[in-house]
This record gives sequence, C-alpha cells and structure tokens, in this order.
Amino acid sequence: MDRGINTFETADLYGLGASETLLGMAVQGFREHIVIVGRAGLVRSETGHLTLNLAPDYLRAALDASLQRLGTNYLDVLVVHGPIAPAWREDIVREMEHLRAMGKVRWWGWPMEERRP
Repeated sequence: MDRGINTFETADLYGLGASETLLGMAVQGFREHIVIVGRAGLVRSETGHLTLNLAPDYLRAALDASLQRLGTNYLDVLVVHGPIAPAWREDIVREMEHLRAMGKVRWWGWPMEERRP
C-alpha cells in the first residue's frame, strides 16, 4: 500500500483461507482505501481434488466465511470460479444480486469463457 497498490485479489481456496486471514490483518485500518476482490466456488477435497460448487447456499456461506477471515463486512468485487453452465446462470445472478442488495458485495462477476490449456 505504501507503493500505491490498492487492489488485492484473494480466495477462500488460496491457502485454505490463510491468504484471507493474512490480508485482513495487513489491511486493518485501511479498508476504506483499498479494493478487495474475492473469489468463491471451487472446493478442495481432503485428497486435493477440486470441484465446482456454485449453489447459492454454498456461495453465501463461502462469502460469509471469507468476510469473517478478512475482518470486513463487504467485498468490493466477488468473482465466482467458472466456467458457468447456462443452466446455473439464473440462480447465480439472483444470489449475487441478493448479496449486493444486502451490502455484502459491491460488484460481482464470473469468467465469460472456459479456460483452455
């Protein structure tokens, strides 16, 4: 922050939440001067396998846990991991708009294209 960096991206998956905890400690007292971009939707199993969970109740619980680790009551941006199947989009949009109306996120989004190797 001393060098002008004011945007930080993190996710519950990074370090299994440790990155959020560390970021929350680092920016304590500076929240209104920074932008925090969070990600949610990928879940790591005990064996390390990643699965996509974009169910509205999971996204809400993941966001609440992230906010607690970060020590803040909102994210500037919440991005869901993707790709997003067309059948899921309506439910995700509804949930993200609900989270925005509650003041828990200011903006939200998802990847528009599949990642290709």
